[in-house]
This record gives sequence, C-alpha cells and structure tokens, in this order.
Amino acid sequence: MAKKVLIRIDTPALGDTLCSTPTVRKAFQSYGHKLYIQSGRPDVFERSPYVEEVYHINDKLNPKDFDEINPLPRRTAL
Repeated sequence: MAKKVLIRIDTPALGDTLCSTPTVRKAFQSYGHKLYIQSGRPDVFERSPYVEEVYHINDKLNPKDFDEINPLPRRTAL
C-alpha cells in the first residue's frame, strides 16, 4: 500500500503556488504514487495528474491520517 504523503504549500500568491508545481511533480516521481496537497490555491492542483486529493490550507486535517507531512517553506521577500 502506498504511503499517504501530504505536501503543504502555505502561500496565498498564485505565482508562488505555480512555482511549486515542479516540486510536486518531482515528489510524485520520487514516491512513485499520487500525493495529497494542502494549499491556499487548491484550484491550481485540482486537475494535476500527480495529485490524489487537494485541501485548502485552512482545512483542519488530522495528521494521523497521513504517513508523512512535508511543508514547503514559505517564501519571504528579499
């Protein structure tokens, strides 16, 4: 059985969310199965072939429902 891996993308900006899509693809390739995504812009990932299910960043999720949770660091202004 495949591990349930959640990737948290905690950025409200559309551009930053779009920039995270190659990371999601690479994680899919590394794990070898679809991922679960939690994002402030879930619409970006709804039709992704690498994603099993998408949640909004404000959704309350039970960490025990996932085998692994990987937050992507929030980008800060320079």
